[in-house]
Amino acid sequence: MNQLEALAYRFRRFAELECRDSSPLYERLSTCIADDPQLLELATHCAEGQPPPNLFLGAAHLVLLENPSHPLSAYYASLAESPEDREGAYSHFRSLCLEHSERIVETVSTRLVQTNEVGRCAVLLPAFAIVTARSATRELAFVEVGASAGLNLLWDRFHYEYGDDARWGDPASPVQLFCEPRGEPMPGIAAPPPDVVLRVGIDLDPVDVGDTEAVSWLRALIWPEHRQRVAALEGALRLADAETPTLIAADALDALPGVLDSVPPDTALCVFHTHTLNQFPPAGRRRFGEILDEFGARRDLYVVSIERHGAQQERVGALLELTAYEGGRKTSLALGRCDNHGMWLDWFGGAA
Repeated sequence: MNQLEALAYRFRRFAELECRDSSPLYERLSTCIADDPQLLELATHCAEGQPPPNLFLGAAHLVLLENPSHPLSAYYASLAESPEDREGAYSHFRSLCLEHSERIVETVSTRLVQTNEVGRCAVLLPAFAIVTARSATRELAFVEVGASAGLNLLWDRFHYEYGDDARWGDPASPVQLFCEPRGEPMPGIAAPPPDVVLRVGIDLDPVDVGDTEAVSWLRALIWPEHRQRVAALEGALRLADAETPTLIAADALDALPGVLDSVPPDTALCVFHTHTLNQFPPAGRRRFGEILDEFGARRDLYVVSIERHGAQQERVGALLELTAYEGGRKTSLALGRCDNHGMWLDWFGGAA
């Protein structure tokens, strides 16, 4: 399989596994890109280690947001109140990409897929509730690996709804998240929220919320139909203006040991990551696990993750997992399966 064939396969799988029932427009565009050698050639410039469909479609969305008078805008719910049927979109999409090919290539070769998906906090919250319940103190420290702009570190400042009755957080928060509950009943979430005394994010290239271009890229990475996600991002950016978490620009494998060692010993420590390990090479994933194991052997640690990797790539949704290191003993539990953007959570039942 040559490079173009491999890219075509990835766009088809993206359409089938990621976009179906979530973004009809991106499903259509990705399927067509897979059969278009010229656009696949543009996609060959995607930065190494990045998911080409997300990066390429994000770059095109960025160009469109910069050129809203282009005919393609009529098909994007991010720009049109009542978008036209997706079936007519591809010819306009193709012309946009070819007309602005230099801008597309520049973007895909220099940007990273750093979607700061605020909605994932609705999936993380029940796992964080378990961490709070199991810890000996209500003072918690959170370290996020792959933090982007660090907005998810502000999770306790958001308001959450699960179905008709379950609500948590500040009703007046500018971030209002709704997650459809599926499966078994989720654990109760205590109120008031725990005291979060430390918020640290590690990212190769953290997003500065004061950088207009960087924020425009975050906006472009959100799929056109997902207006709720846009509202959540904008609300979280307003919160970040008042309280910006500490962000460290570094390779997590280099920085994480020192960050963990610096956390005050009288706090409950939780590391979390969402759709991050897929950007690590196999050796990097192994080393990441070793760092956590080594630290967890000498201090209690909780690790919450939302990831899809290995055989999980072929399944709908991502896996929510909790790994606890308590008294030197490691236990892991799959808590549920969830939408990649936090729109639903299928809870498996039980608690770690």
